[in-house]
Amino acid sequence: SPNRERKIIFATNVAETSITIDGIRHVIDSGMVKEMMWDPQSKTRALKVGYTTQSSVMQRRGRAGRTAIGK
Repeated sequence: SPNRERKIIFATNVAETSITIDGIRHVIDSGMVKEMMWDPQSKTRALKVGYTTQSSVMQRRGRAGRTAIGK
């Protein structure tokens, strides 16, 4: 019988392109990204939360289905 184990993986945007995890069938995407931004006025860096690009959404979606049938 097939392994009925479930995997729940929380990942940063590094997972968009650099890793493949066996058995991923579904991706739930918040559509958000945290990015380090430079503010030239205050000359400081800050971690900003914003929306990701459509191409990143497609890349994230593409993580499913590489080693199993994905959705």
